[in-house]
Amino acid sequence: MVAFLTHDFLLGSYSALVEDIVRWIPGADSKLLERDLSLLKNLLETRGNRYFTIDLPDACKVFERCLADGSLVPIAVPGFGMARHHGRKDLRPRLFWTLWSRVFHTSGSLKESPCTTSIYFLRQLMRLFVKYREECADAYKYAAVQDFVETERGLPDQSLDWEDPFHPYSASARLRVDDFLDSSDYLSWGQQRVGGRNDSRSRFDHYQQVFDMLAAVLPGMEYSLLQGRHGPGAVSDGTGIRSKYEFPTWTRKLESIFPFDWFGSSRLCYEELQPADGIAYSRLLCVPKTAKGPRLIASEPICNQWIQQAIASWFLDAFRVTDSISGSINIKDQSVSQNAARIASNGSAATIDLKSASDRLTCRLVERVFRRRPEILSAFMACRTPIIRQTIDKKSDEWIELRKFSTQGSALTFPIQSYVFYAISVASTLWVKGLRPSLANIRAVKKSVIVYGDDIIVDVSAFRELVDALHQLGLKVNEHKSFGTGKFRESCGSDWYDECDVTPSYITSDFDRSDPTTIATLIEVSNNFFKKGCWVLSNFIAKRVPGSVLSSIPVENGALAVKGLYSYVGIKLDHLKRRYNPILHRFEYLISYLSGKTRGHRPDGILRLRQYFTERPSPDVNWDPVAFSRSIPSFKRRYLSIY
Repeated sequence: MVAFLTHDFLLGSYSALVEDIVRWIPGADSKLLERDLSLLKNLLETRGNRYFTIDLPDACKVFERCLADGSLVPIAVPGFGMARHHGRKDLRPRLFWTLWSRVFHTSGSLKESPCTTSIYFLRQLMRLFVKYREECADAYKYAAVQDFVETERGLPDQSLDWEDPFHPYSASARLRVDDFLDSSDYLSWGQQRVGGRNDSRSRFDHYQQVFDMLAAVLPGMEYSLLQGRHGPGAVSDGTGIRSKYEFPTWTRKLESIFPFDWFGSSRLCYEELQPADGIAYSRLLCVPKTAKGPRLIASEPICNQWIQQAIASWFLDAFRVTDSISGSINIKDQSVSQNAARIASNGSAATIDLKSASDRLTCRLVERVFRRRPEILSAFMACRTPIIRQTIDKKSDEWIELRKFSTQGSALTFPIQSYVFYAISVASTLWVKGLRPSLANIRAVKKSVIVYGDDIIVDVSAFRELVDALHQLGLKVNEHKSFGTGKFRESCGSDWYDECDVTPSYITSDFDRSDPTTIATLIEVSNNFFKKGCWVLSNFIAKRVPGSVLSSIPVENGALAVKGLYSYVGIKLDHLKRRYNPILHRFEYLISYLSGKTRGHRPDGILRLRQYFTERPSPDVNWDPVAFSRSIPSFKRRYLSIY
C-alpha cells in the first residue's frame, strides 16, 4: 500500500526541483521556469496525476529519440507545443523552453555541444514520477493479460516434444535455424548473400554454426552434481504446506531426469513424505510497475523451481569458466553493462533493449541454440512448467498452454535469455565484420558484446544486423529504449550522453502513516537526489518524514552500519542520545530504524534436515529455519552501535 499522490506533494516536488535547476544553471531563465510551474499546475487540474506519471514520461521517450536522431520532432503531449512567443520559426517546445534552448537550435537541430546538465534536468522533470508506486487501474491489468495471451498465441510451436525429456537425444541434431519459420520474409533474410559468399543460405548457416560452437564449449552438465535450492519468491503450490521443502508434487518427467531420492531427499531411501506425481502449473501474478501498467510474473511450482535453481547455478559457473563467454555475460553485476553504456555513448557502440523478452523467447529458438547439447535440452524439458493459470482477467483464458521457453518467475529465464541473446549478438557481429565462425574469431569479438538479461551492447556497426536478426527470430526490439545513432545510450538503469551521466532519480512514494516502509523509502529517495546535487528537492522529500524519525537518525556518509540522511561533509551524531555499553565496551546511539518482525513456520524433522543440508549454515550462526516467512515492518527506536 502506497500513499496517494497528492497535488501539494507533486507540485511541491517540481517547485523544489526548479530551484535546483536555477542553482545548477545560472543562465536558466527563472521567470520562464516559474511560468512552467504555473502551466504544470493547470495541466494537473485538467489532466490529473496521469500527466505526470504517464504523459510526461511519454514525452521523454520522444526527447531521447530526438537526441539520437539529432533533430526535434513534434511531441504530441499537452504543453509541448512550439514556443511561438519566441519567434515563429522556433520549433522548441514551450514547456521547459529555457532548457530545450540549451540543447537544440531554433530550427530544431541538435546543437554541436548540447548542455548535458540541461539534458539531465529535462529528463528529470519528465520522469520524476514515472515510478510512483500507485495501484494502476484494472483496465491496464486486463490489457496486460490480454497482451500476454495474444503474444503467446502468436508464438511458433515447439519442434520437439517438451513433455519427453529424452526426445532431444534422438531428434535435436537435425534442427536448423533455416527451418525456424516458414515465411517468405524469414527465408529472404536468411538467404541474403554478403561479400563473396556463394552459399545461398550462408546467413542461416553462419548463425547456426555460431550457436553450435558456443554450445559445444560449455562444460559438460553432469546431473548428479547439480544441487537444488529454493529461491526467495512465491510458489504456485505452496498453499496448505508447512515448508517449501515438503514438495507436494514431483512430476513424472522431472523424476525421469532428476529422481527425487537423489535431488529432493536428504537420504537415499523411501520417505514417508515422498511427493506424488501430479500436474505442475504456474500462476500468473500482477506486480506494480508504473501507472501505465503492471509487470506480469509467474510463480513456479516448488519442484520445478528447485531444479531450475540448480541449472541456473550451473550456467552462472559455465559463463565464468568458458573463454568464449566470460566477461560478456554478467548476471550478478550490472555495473559492467552500465560502464559499457557510458563508453558506448561516445558513439562507438549501440545499446539494445528487448520488449517482453521472456514472453517471446520460444522453445523453438532454444531448441536450435542448444541442438548440439541434448543433455542441456533434456534438463530444460524436465523442469519446464508447460501450463500457466491466470485469474486476473475473467474474459481471458484461465488455463494457457505455453509455447514460450519460460516466464518471468522461472529461475532459468534470466540466464538462458542472456545466453541466447549473447549468441545472436556474437553471430551478428561476426557477420557484419565478414569473419567466419570460429572460436578464435568469437573470442576476438566477444569484448564488443555485453549482455545482461535483455540489455544488449554491441559494436555500432552490428546494430542494424542484430536488430534484424532478433526480429526474424521472433523477438521484439524496444525502439524507444534502443539506440545506435547519436550519443544517447541507456542500459541497466543508467543513462548517458557523450559519457556524461544523465540518469534521473525517481520519487516512488509519499509518507503513509499505515505503511512504515514509506519512511525508509522517503529517506532513500531523499539521499538519491542529494547525491545527484538536487539538494532543495532532497530536503523537501526528507521533510515528508515525521520529525520524530528525522531527529533520531544520523547524518552519514556511507561509512556507518546504520542508514540515515546522506552528506558529503562527514558524519553528524551530536543530536542523538548516546550511552556507553559496559558489557560490549562501546558507545551506542538511540536510533530509529525499520524492523521486520518475521512470522512463519519453522519446520521440524525431515523437512528441517533437508533445509539444513541445502543452506549449509555456518556453525557460528544461530540458524533459524523459518519457511514461508512474512515480514511485518515497523519503525523502532533502540540503542545501536553505528559501526
